[in-house]
Amino acid sequence: DNGDDNGNNDNDNGNDDRTTLPDVVGKRYATTELLIRTTSGSNYKTVATVPTGTKLKITGNYENGRAQIIFKKKVRWVTAQYLSKSKPKNDPPPDDDNNGDDNGGDQNNDGQTNGQIALSWAKQQLGKPYVFGAEGPDAFDCSGLTMRAWQQAGVNLPRTSQQQFHVGKRVSMDNLRKGDLVFFYGPSPTHVGLYAGNGKILNAPRPGRSVEYTHISYMPVAGATRPG
Repeated sequence: DNGDDNGNNDNDNGNDDRTTLPDVVGKRYATTELLIRTTSGSNYKTVATVPTGTKLKITGNYENGRAQIIFKKKVRWVTAQYLSKSKPKNDPPPDDDNNGDDNGGDQNNDGQTNGQIALSWAKQQLGKPYVFGAEGPDAFDCSGLTMRAWQQAGVNLPRTSQQQFHVGKRVSMDNLRKGDLVFFYGPSPTHVGLYAGNGKILNAPRPGRSVEYTHISYMPVAGATRPG
């Protein structure tokens, strides 16, 4: 599992700073490439970058959407939403045909549900970069991608994830169909993606990343909706 904090050991000896460090309350895995920051604010400096799957020591302290960690015997900060209790899996993208989660729903003349139409369009955007405020065609943010995807199915969504959360029919997580919107970081969600099957969403995650598949379990779910 990529080691623990790039080779740091919980039983390191000779650490003069140990008494000044916060207690470690647990471990979390990086669900994407993470910047290790000096502070939780906007005036941070990046001291390192760790790859997906790196195990990090957390203190349980959170500020400004950042989680405090102990990294190389110092207090550092990372973006909290990209930490998970479980190690990311290197598995293939969802199967288009046999996920068992497309039964029912309104269909068009081609036999596709509106959600399938939205998801099919979104798949064509895979690899395009995340840009805050972007609505396509060359870049997207999270809600820009979902808005444009559902437009292809004839459903007009509002612009932001907070607004989209209040549109459509609420669905439970065990009744998701492809194309349903899954929201994260409630109660006023700051992230949204399209359900793609096999426990994943297709989403535009953050600056420095591109439209990609992400496991739902990597982020705290706020709820899900079916726009049409």
